[in-house]
Amino acid sequence: MEILDNNWFKGKDDPTITVLTFTPQQAQYWDTKTNSIVTLAKLAYTSITGDETEIGTSGSLKL
Repeated sequence: MEILDNNWFKGKDDPTITVLTFTPQQAQYWDTKTNSIVTLAKLAYTSITGDETEIGTSGSLKL
């Protein structure tokens, strides 16, 4: 399927366009169980005191 926007580009042969393709090999995720304000407060506490706090889980995935 070919989609062109002639308002922005001069067509598929426009020399100012570069198409990038990539295949991800790994991904990382973060999941917090609280809202963003509570998470921000926990991060601020950690930054000030140096004590670690539990703000959620994270991990890596191989794709």
